[in-house]
Amino acid sequence: MKDEKELNAQSAGQYATAARLRAGSYSDKYRITYTGRERARIETMADIVRMAYIVDTSYLNFRKTMAVIKLVGAQVRNRLEARALEAICEERGYKRVRTAQGLLIRMPRKALEF
Repeated sequence: MKDEKELNAQSAGQYATAARLRAGSYSDKYRITYTGRERARIETMADIVRMAYIVDTSYLNFRKTMAVIKLVGAQVRNRLEARALEAICEERGYKRVRTAQGLLIRMPRKALEF
């Protein structure tokens, strides 16, 4: 994507399990604040992303101001679908960020409302 960022996020090291559990509880806390329509839109986007990429693991993280699809070990499966995904992200105002842990697609909460 044209507007892809790269972040230098450090690994949690020996505290990785605690970090994972805390992130999961934080996501659960904010998941219920999203409407059913917004959650359906997020799930649909996650399915589109999984069609475009081969991934080892994928996560949905719900935050206060955005939802994030995290892809660990992402490789392009189909270039045409990846380009279509890029066009959808650009049209809807989603951001793509690459970190050491994987690829993130950030969907601001404002962009999910319609």
